[in-house]
Amino acid sequence: MRRCIGILIVSGVFLLIGLPHLLWLLFKFKMPWGYVKTNLFISPSFYFFLLGIAGILLNFHLSWIRPLLHKLIHGSMESYKFVSGLPLIPALMIVFSAIHLTPLIWPCVVASILLLVDTGGPLWFLIATWKDDSFWNPRKYNHQKKNW
Repeated sequence: MRRCIGILIVSGVFLLIGLPHLLWLLFKFKMPWGYVKTNLFISPSFYFFLLGIAGILLNFHLSWIRPLLHKLIHGSMESYKFVSGLPLIPALMIVFSAIHLTPLIWPCVVASILLLVDTGGPLWFLIATWKDDSFWNPRKYNHQKKNW
């Protein structure tokens, strides 16, 4: 049951990004905020979007590129020190800024692609914890006895 909730949360993030465009395409639903005729570079959401992209690229670099470079340079992974990225913060920045920039379709497409490769995001959290029964079924692994 908990894994189903995890799947719903992850799919809900992608649905949250694309829902306004899907409603607009299917039902010609008018977006309540309309198309703003201002410059994109004035919007603070655009800069949060760029910060989220930088954080996701950092997570991707620390998870995939840095270990590969270390192995190519040193020949083994013995002296490699693992470094943690930014969990969930860039993903939230991308999602909420893409929602705010919704009249434009490219932020939603870019956000969806970046959320797939973000190793600190909700999708990779679900992938990393999928086989961990102690996370998904805590009652099964509860070793504390209650003294009532």
